[in-house]
Amino acid sequence: MPLQDEIQQEALITIGMPVYNGSSFIQLALESLTKQSFKDFIVLISDNASTDSTEQIVKEFAKTDSRIHYIRQTKNLGALGNFEFVLRQAHSKYFMWAACDDLWSENWLETKVKLLESCKQPAMAFSKIQTINSDGEKIPHPALSIDLNFTGSKFMRRVRYYLMPELYGKANPIYSLYPTELAKTIKLQKFSLDYHLVFEMLNRAEIRICTDSTFYKRIHHASSGDEQATNTGIIGKIIRPLKSWSLYWGYWPLATVAERVWLLLLLPLKLILIYGAAVFSDIQKRQSKRQN
Repeated sequence: MPLQDEIQQEALITIGMPVYNGSSFIQLALESLTKQSFKDFIVLISDNASTDSTEQIVKEFAKTDSRIHYIRQTKNLGALGNFEFVLRQAHSKYFMWAACDDLWSENWLETKVKLLESCKQPAMAFSKIQTINSDGEKIPHPALSIDLNFTGSKFMRRVRYYLMPELYGKANPIYSLYPTELAKTIKLQKFSLDYHLVFEMLNRAEIRICTDSTFYKRIHHASSGDEQATNTGIIGKIIRPLKSWSLYWGYWPLATVAERVWLLLLLPLKLILIYGAAVFSDIQKRQSKRQN
């Protein structure tokens, strides 16, 4: 059941939160969003036929904040279908996806709106990343020191994105703040992985980073990042490049003829960078264990 257009148009930003069985963290995520210094937004939650207490938690929270809107799907749309659903409901000027297990600094929306309002060309606004665990404690991750600004010519920003190891959290800009018209050019069903979606978006817009705000990416047993976080040692170093080799073919059909030439030529360098990222990640984990 779609929201009425007039509800959507009252806010400058629509935050779409697709969720399935998110009871463990959704309360914290909603608290983080409703504490934002920028107030002109609504949160549209699309419950993908959850079997846990997600519905009760959200409905109880919505009693205290009228910006929270809840829709329960009668059947599971699949992850991509649910992401697509919340996007298609948006009629506001700006849009962002929000995962039910992440957190945001209180100035997250404020800094993104200011950035997009000042941009003279299409852009997605993101921030620096801090990884956290199930308890909300900060944990080390190679993505923490990585520059996720992708600006300049389409060719250069897309080639740079391709070269960056997947371990560096480069899929996270999917959770950027977008101009809604730009976001709606995305056909989610085309993409099996979010890396490829971001790669495609770089053909249409820059990614600009606000360094004075933070995106808190939660890594836990049910998150896709947990597999990468625990996949260490010799086996992990072998699997990661092979996994990225399969990712390469996902970039290939999205690339222009000129880009394909460079993607092929740069593949050996990409594999070297992936190994380096894996080694760096292992060093970080060992150092963290010693400190604990």
